[in-house]
Amino acid sequence: VIDNQATLASSGKLKMPVLSIAGTGGRGRGAAVVLDSARRMAEDVRGGEITSAGHWLAEERPEEVSRQILAFLDAS
Repeated sequence: VIDNQATLASSGKLKMPVLSIAGTGGRGRGAAVVLDSARRMAEDVRGGEITSAGHWLAEERPEEVSRQILAFLDAS
């Protein structure tokens, strides 16, 4: 958190597009926290929540993860 605050103070938010995806079924602090964290550090956050997935997104929902990565790269 301290590193993030120092970066924001000196450089501002990231200008490039950032892909942030999170599973809704994780046991951590939740997908919303992951996405909010990315939005605090970057101006252009894309992606979102993947339902029926926890921490291991690529193993649990490989097609959805691939779709979001390809869509992100195609749009960037």
